[in-house]
Amino acid sequence: RRCVQETDMITCEFNKASEYFTESVKVARQKGEDIQESTLAKALELLAIANAKAGKFQEAEDNLKEATKILEEIADPQSAFIGRFCETQADYFFFLGRYTEAKKNYQKAQKILGQVPKIVYNSGFNEIQMGMFEEGLAKVGQAINTMKLQISDNSLDQAEFSLARCFHGVLTRSLENQSNTCLLYTSPSPRDS
Repeated sequence: RRCVQETDMITCEFNKASEYFTESVKVARQKGEDIQESTLAKALELLAIANAKAGKFQEAEDNLKEATKILEEIADPQSAFIGRFCETQADYFFFLGRYTEAKKNYQKAQKILGQVPKIVYNSGFNEIQMGMFEEGLAKVGQAINTMKLQISDNSLDQAEFSLARCFHGVLTRSLENQSNTCLLYTSPSPRDS
C-alpha cells in the first residue's frame, strides 16, 4: 500500500518500524538463553513505541505489560534502565490521555533519574492536563531554566529550547487570562418576565 499524505506517510513509517521490532522480538525469543532478558525487554519497549505511534494501542499496551513483567523479575528497581522505562510508560499514558498513570510513572522516573529536564517538562504538561495549572507551569518553567543552562551550540538544542520557551509563554499568558476572567451572575429582573 502506498502512502499518499504526510500523516499517512508517518503512519506507514511507524508500521514499518513496528514490523522490524516485531521481528527483533521474535529473534530475541528464539535465542532464548543466549540473549539477555533485558534485551528482550528493550525490544518490547521499542515495539510498544512504534505500535503506539502507528495507532496500534492494544498491541503497544501488551508490549509494555510484557516488558514490565520481565523487568520486574530481572532489573534493580532503582536502575537507570527502569527509570527510562518508566519515562517511556509515562509518555505512552500521556499520549492516551491517561494522565494519572502518566503522573505516577513520571514520578517514578524522576525518583530514579533525578530532575532530567525532558521528564520535568513532560511531567509539567501532564499536570496541566490534569488541571494542576500552577504546579505544571512551575515544572515547565523549571525545565526551561535548566535547559537554558545546559544549551550547547547545537542548533537542535537551541530550537528545542526556543520551542519550549514559546510554549511556556503561551501557557503563562493563558493561565493569567484565566485567573483574570470574572463571571458576573445577576439574578433575573422582573422586567425579564
